[in-house]
Amino acid sequence: MFARQFSMEDGKIELLGNREVMLPANFVASFDKSIYAQAKKASSNMLQKLAKKLGLKGPELMNTAIQIYDSYGLGKMVIKTMNGSKSALVEIKESPIVAELRLRGEKPKLPVCFLTAGVIAGTFTVVLNRNMDAKEIRCAAKGDGVCQFEVK
Repeated sequence: MFARQFSMEDGKIELLGNREVMLPANFVASFDKSIYAQAKKASSNMLQKLAKKLGLKGPELMNTAIQIYDSYGLGKMVIKTMNGSKSALVEIKESPIVAELRLRGEKPKLPVCFLTAGVIAGTFTVVLNRNMDAKEIRCAAKGDGVCQFEVK
């Protein structure tokens, strides 16, 4: 279903009729925590349009959101636990942000995936129909082995 909403031709990438842009991982890895609010808002707006256009809700909407997330190249999203509409634990595997920081030889002391956290927060806000926030509690870039996000 998602694939029918995506087109790439004549130098344009479109999803749901909205123009999209591919960004290099080294550019995305440079984002700081100020990107969180913008990423949350943008992902929430995009997912609301998708839900309305395709008539999706609940698990069906979440599965489609995960497909979109994966197709954007931000890594592989896996929902580890879900506590109704109250909280969730999300893992991101194969993060390009982590890969880029490793290429640079950087090992941050604090979590760095602010863009990812914002996108996850926006996704869960729409799917659960309530304001949600995501916080990176484990960060592969700083040596935790995996990126994990607590969603509340």
